[in-house]
Amino acid sequence: MTRTSVIALFWFSLLTITSCTFTIRNVRYWNPNFPLETNFVTQSMISKGEELQKKFPNEDYVYERVSVNYSFSVDEKLLKAQDQQGKISNKKEKKKKKKKIQEEEDEEMMESADEIKETAEDKTMIESDWPESPVTVKEKNEISVIALKDKLNYYDGIDYSDNQSVSVISGTYGHKENSIFFVSTYNKNMEIDGIFHSDAKIALMNVPMYVKGNSLQLNYTRTYHDYRYVSSVYLVESAPCTEKVVSFEIPEGLDIEILEMNFEGYDITRTEGEVPQSEPEDKERSNKKSKSKSKTKKKKSRKKLKELSKNSKRINYVIKNTPGYGYENSSYGPSHSLPHLLVLTKGYSNGKDTTALMSNSDDLYKWYSTLVNKMDNETDKIKEAAKNITVDKTTDEEKISAIFYWVQDNIRYLAFEDGIAAFKPDECQNVYEKRYGDCKGMANLTKEMLKSLGYDARLVWIGTSRIAYPGDMPSLSVANHMICAVYLDNKVYFLDATENYVSFGDYADRIQGRKVVIENGDSAYIVETIPSFTADHNKIESTEDYSLTNGLLTGTVKEIYNGESKTLILRSYNDVKLDKRERALRGFLTNGDNMSLTVSDVKHSDFNERNKPFEITYKMNAKGRALADGTQTLVNLEWERDWANAYMDTARLTHYSFYYKQHLVNKINFTVPQGMSVVRLPQEVTIINEYFVFKLNFSQQGNTITYNKEIVFPKGYLHRSQLKAWNDAITKVTNFYDSYIILKK
Repeated sequence: MTRTSVIALFWFSLLTITSCTFTIRNVRYWNPNFPLETNFVTQSMISKGEELQKKFPNEDYVYERVSVNYSFSVDEKLLKAQDQQGKISNKKEKKKKKKKIQEEEDEEMMESADEIKETAEDKTMIESDWPESPVTVKEKNEISVIALKDKLNYYDGIDYSDNQSVSVISGTYGHKENSIFFVSTYNKNMEIDGIFHSDAKIALMNVPMYVKGNSLQLNYTRTYHDYRYVSSVYLVESAPCTEKVVSFEIPEGLDIEILEMNFEGYDITRTEGEVPQSEPEDKERSNKKSKSKSKTKKKKSRKKLKELSKNSKRINYVIKNTPGYGYENSSYGPSHSLPHLLVLTKGYSNGKDTTALMSNSDDLYKWYSTLVNKMDNETDKIKEAAKNITVDKTTDEEKISAIFYWVQDNIRYLAFEDGIAAFKPDECQNVYEKRYGDCKGMANLTKEMLKSLGYDARLVWIGTSRIAYPGDMPSLSVANHMICAVYLDNKVYFLDATENYVSFGDYADRIQGRKVVIENGDSAYIVETIPSFTADHNKIESTEDYSLTNGLLTGTVKEIYNGESKTLILRSYNDVKLDKRERALRGFLTNGDNMSLTVSDVKHSDFNERNKPFEITYKMNAKGRALADGTQTLVNLEWERDWANAYMDTARLTHYSFYYKQHLVNKINFTVPQGMSVVRLPQEVTIINEYFVFKLNFSQQGNTITYNKEIVFPKGYLHRSQLKAWNDAITKVTNFYDSYIILKK
């Protein structure tokens, strides 16, 4: 049975075996799957939904209000013990505490919907066995979303990992407390092709919203048992949001720095003190009897909260009227452009003693080091394999390259680099035996193989170009990748085995110029910067010569690929099944136009040769590129049409990634047929921008017309502020491609 079938069966079973309502401890709950009444939907709500639908015609729903409160707690005893011993585990103590809480909950009778909702937040839906750190964080979420269509279901997921626990999710409709229900979830591992290799998980929910204008409220609490994992907080939602409030409750003595990132262009205010409140227009103001029952208890609860928090500092961020951020193709990385907060938990002082938490890069590395030390590498098999791989190699560079290429070719890469946890590498023997691993496991295997041969190999923590922060900033948000470094002859080489077909000494664009942290014992570390190359490093050079005979363009082509463009060619070719490679190659050379373009006599360098530029030559015949009209002939030499009509949505929220710095140089020589002369050549187009360059021109010398095309993306990405300029350029480029050389007899 497929995974899709299992999910479908889950929801079908949920729909068929439940009844309209159910009762727990004398309280009637709505079953959201079978409501026989919809009196929580008012005409004003429907009217509001229609208005919002006109404003957001392409959206399924909008967020009315989102509130996220981060409440930090400090356990001074645990902090002191951990500071003295370096490590402490309190799993047994935690289990006893949970058991006691559960017994108390079982004895308590819930008498109102308000109490039910409050209790739901204390009930744990997803447990965590993660040892408590001295500083823990409760993230309380309150969400109100409005449907813009009838018969709509609200789909969402809560990301979590082993260091987090998630409460039961409670929900209401139309802000009516008597419609309260518990939300069922489908909890699963993050996976790639059915393989679980990370502690990243997701709780999926599917809640019906029935009619346009209906609002759904969801409440849940996520607890971080390790403060380090509260690192970045984004202020936009997946759909348009009227108002989002993010609050931090910080106890006295806890030193937290909040960095404000990418606020420009957004309506964001920062306040201190009480959390800003806003009453929804359609919130029920009746049901006084229900409210009066819990009024006294609520007051006591609020008083207790104030007593507990009287020395706390509250910082609030309110952002209004944000567009929705969903999937955007070729995103350069949200941290470069989306508004968010970077949370740095630096230390704690009780007035007498001060304890560093994550105050600087030293503390960050110490934590990295504790995870590495938890590995139990067994190197016997690894050592034997490394000897066999390098048996016919003589120089150090040949041996290191052989190990590097073997890991590239034989270990399947599972891209969990952006997982919310999983900072600990897998043991080398596990990756070797399973033949797959994430970046950390592959880096560890590469390191241990090289160490077994006597080389000074080390692990490296790095943030790829998707990350906007320097690699030595004290935050878990700075590193989403791990590679290996090897020191040879007073020089450091970086080995990223996840980038198959990258040559030894070359680096993928996504890690070039990045500041990295290299291990150097338990407390010491080395900060280096990976070399960076210009777009010329990845240059594609093409030279073509054509003549025209009986309306058919015939000629020869020579192409040379370097750097990242070469890597892409090798990778793409070897990813194709053996029996389909020839067809795929011809499709690539003709740009998919097998009807009017044909290639023959194809010769190329080895598709497994990483250390040299890739070269390919072939003959080309092009039909339909010369159109005769009486005494005139129209010739078009541009069939590649690079980036023609490649317009971009100016409303996108992230920068556009070209994946690497690109430089294309194409020179086409065309011999004018005897007895014909040139009437007109297309007008030159020259566009030079900080992020893109287009140079397109024709020239004539004697009976030879030369077409020169140069396209450069010097930064490897397009800043979103330049989207309009890009679209204007694409119009000019496309019009140029549509122009013809005009010849006459």
